[in-house]
Amino acid sequence: MRVFDVLFEENKRVGSILNSLFDDTEAYKNILTNNIYGVDLNDESVEITKLSLWLKSAQK
Repeated sequence: MRVFDVLFEENKRVGSILNSLFDDTEAYKNILTNNIYGVDLNDESVEITKLSLWLKSAQK
């Protein structure tokens, strides 16, 4: 998902600017918990998106 990749890179950029010890796992957790919201009328779309996000987070 493109939005996830953009948010991940932005999290890393901000983290390095602030000189924090923000590892990739924490960045992924932060994005999934605090940055991605959505509503869809189609339940299948919701499930596909959830699976896609889960697979994306499992890759790292």
